[in-house]
Amino acid sequence: ISTGFAVGYYGKIFRTTNGGNNWNLTILNPSTYLWSVKFLNSNTGYIVGGGTLQNVQGRLYKTTNSGINWDSLNYGNNQNLVGLSVKNNNVVATGYFGFTVKSTDNGINWNILSSGQTNINYNHVGFNDINTGYITGTSGTILKTTNTGSTWNTLNTNINTDLNKTIFINNNIGFTIGNNGTLLKTTNEGSNWNSLNTGTNYILSDIQFVNQQTGYIICNYTAQILPPYYGGKIIKTTNTGATWSEI
Repeated sequence: ISTGFAVGYYGKIFRTTNGGNNWNLTILNPSTYLWSVKFLNSNTGYIVGGGTLQNVQGRLYKTTNSGINWDSLNYGNNQNLVGLSVKNNNVVATGYFGFTVKSTDNGINWNILSSGQTNINYNHVGFNDINTGYITGTSGTILKTTNTGSTWNTLNTNINTDLNKTIFINNNIGFTIGNNGTLLKTTNEGSNWNSLNTGTNYILSDIQFVNQQTGYIICNYTAQILPPYYGGKIIKTTNTGATWSEI
């Protein structure tokens, strides 16, 4: 895979076609913060975004030519969008105030889903397969669906910390990251969550595993959106999250 994308503040999209050696910049809308980009295949991809405040217009974009051009989509609302999942023809986006929207026809039509959490901001949504997905949000919130997002059930995390992302490395084992160095692990599909020691009180903003043992977490010192920014670090595990060390 040689083509990749990164999105960020002020409507910026970076695109590489040589494995990251060089990046080309496109600006969609300078007043929009872009939060997530996902591709269905080499040609079709989506971006979600919005503003820095909860009353700023949300954005949803789609490309069908590998990111050369992006079209704005009407998803029936103006709520900020932060999380994005693309599986087959199903696209699910989440955002502020428990807002969740879904398309089953590659973004042509959109339906607003009810998750019952209108006082929670959703930071991430991800699906393990076409049926099973998880939403991660503020105040210790994790929601789970087993019917492609038609209904969502709240999982018990026993914490009130803002959570930023949930991933699964197989059908049973998953991890959730959050603020104040929070890391949760489940070994039974989210039925129970146990806290793990990361050795940091930083904001954990992203997590990826390269196999069942080895994973990485990006840690940010502050959560502020505008400059100046204050450093960060990366921590690594080689034993499925039991211990973590800075690299």
